[in-house]
Amino acid sequence: MPSGLKCRVLRAGEGDARAGIFDPVSKFKPFPFVEVIYSAYLPNGKMFAGTALDRKASFSYQVGIRQELQDEDGAVMSMKVGERRQFAVPAELVMENIGGGKIFGSRVPDVDAILVDVQLLSIRPY
Repeated sequence: MPSGLKCRVLRAGEGDARAGIFDPVSKFKPFPFVEVIYSAYLPNGKMFAGTALDRKASFSYQVGIRQELQDEDGAVMSMKVGERRQFAVPAELVMENIGGGKIFGSRVPDVDAILVDVQLLSIRPY
C-alpha cells in the first residue's frame, strides 16, 4: 500500500445483503459509520488494545474523522462487510499518523511495529 500499511485478507466479505450494501466503505462518501471487532498486538504477540480487552462486543466510529491508523489507505475504508483483515503497521506509519499514533482510540506504544486484526461488521452511511 502507498501508506506503508501491509494487509492480508483472512476472510473475504460478501457485503451486507440485508441492507443491500455490497461496496467497500469508501463507496459511502463522506465518512460512513462502521462497526468493527478488532485486536491490536505488539511484536511479542501481546494484545495491547481490542474489543475483547475493553470487554465490548464491538467498536463503532465514523470513518475518516479521527484520522487514526485505521483510516489509512487500504485499511478499513477498503473492506466489505463481513471481511476480516490483518494489518501490519510499521513504526514510521504509527509515528507519522495525524491522529497521534492511535488505533481505534487506543494509544499505540513506542514499538517497532504493530499487528492489527479487524473484522468489519456493519456500515451505516452518513
